[in-house]
Amino acid sequence: MAEKTCVVVGAGVVGLAITRALARCAATQVICIDKHSRFGEETSSRNSEVLHQGIYYKKDSLKARTCVRGARLMKNFMHQHSITTLPCGAYIVARDREQLGELLHKAQVNGARDVDWAPSLPEGVPSDFFALWSANTSIFDSHGVMEALRDDAEEHGAMIATDNKVTGKNSVSYSEAAASSGEPPFTLLLNGGEDSMPCDVLINAAGLHATHFSKLWLEDSDTVHIPTTRFVKGNYFKLKSGIKFPFKSLVYPQPTATGLGTHCTLSLDGKALKFGPNGEWLADDVDLDDFKTYQVDPAMAAEFYDSIRDYWPDLPDDSLEPDYSGIRPKIDEGDFVIDDHGYTGKHVSLYGIESPGLTASLAIAEEVLGKLGMKTEEPLSETVE
Repeated sequence: MAEKTCVVVGAGVVGLAITRALARCAATQVICIDKHSRFGEETSSRNSEVLHQGIYYKKDSLKARTCVRGARLMKNFMHQHSITTLPCGAYIVARDREQLGELLHKAQVNGARDVDWAPSLPEGVPSDFFALWSANTSIFDSHGVMEALRDDAEEHGAMIATDNKVTGKNSVSYSEAAASSGEPPFTLLLNGGEDSMPCDVLINAAGLHATHFSKLWLEDSDTVHIPTTRFVKGNYFKLKSGIKFPFKSLVYPQPTATGLGTHCTLSLDGKALKFGPNGEWLADDVDLDDFKTYQVDPAMAAEFYDSIRDYWPDLPDDSLEPDYSGIRPKIDEGDFVIDDHGYTGKHVSLYGIESPGLTASLAIAEEVLGKLGMKTEEPLSETVE
């Protein structure tokens, strides 16, 4: 079998997981490119670092399927690579028992493991609340996971090529004649045309930029639907050092239209507390490369105090300070979209990969390999369940 050259655009956690999965296939040369100087510089490094269990997502959705499968794959992967985790569990709290019951039913339908009514409320939460308990929810070192994915991919012959940017109309091209003759059908022009990169298989895992990347070469097609991506900024505040808190587990309020609510998350050592993300819609033309876009406005603290005090009324005054922010790609479909746009076996684009993308990343890689007609199943260790 002739070796295929596969190019993955985007070295976030999903791009790295896909690169690793492709590199483990026979007869493939895999190159993962990213415009930044190192991997995971955008959404993958600006999130809550939670291993989700598939509680929130619509039945039979890609989010539900890949989150449940991905949580098991990720737990196994972290065990194999000695990644730091905090198995703290999570409460989901609300005053409306019926709404929580609906959420529990959704979790059970999705196959989420060890989710049930909490035997008691977490300390600090008012007595008129009800709670679900997710025993397997945990915090983990997302940077450690990305490093391990990179190392594993490179050990299997992949190349991670940072500081390589695809820019400008026609910087991505496809040749049917080349495909028919067995030559690489795709050509990418990098860094303003200074470099070119031919490939047989092209994966668009560009995250926030996935829609823009597809428009570089698919926009003129009448038969291709490219999802419209909008951006939601999630701001985080942290509890100031030295202030005591009652929580030993994560605490989530009811989900909102833009996310999972302003939840309470522990640090990996369990000694610090942060809150977020909220949901702030950004302008369609926002500059995603401007560091100012990621700055957290201290004035947002008032919104955070109101949200947090609903489930932790004893939060002291003047106890929060800005921490960091991340940006989530939102699409109208409300689910992950993984589409080959008719280029079967040659191309896959991924859109709307927001939460639970970190948890689901290894299962998303399986979905991509399935689209390409390659082996998808990764064995699960029976010792890590």
